[in-house]
Amino acid sequence: MKHDVKLVSATQKDMNILWEWRNYPEIRKNFANSNPILWEEHELWFNQSIKSSNVKIYIATYKNSKIGVIRF
Repeated sequence: MKHDVKLVSATQKDMNILWEWRNYPEIRKNFANSNPILWEEHELWFNQSIKSSNVKIYIATYKNSKIGVIRF
């Protein structure tokens, strides 16, 4: 059985799409703080997170399209 959904480690190239997803209105309304995230704030968080040994960020892909994110 072939599975088309895959998890790949986030890289610097994923910073923009994660910011776009975080600021999507339908997603933001489910957060405790529904205000949009500023780029500078996201950039700082992202760069610290992908360098941290305590944080893992994965991008879910389906047939080579990015469809989501999971963070541990």
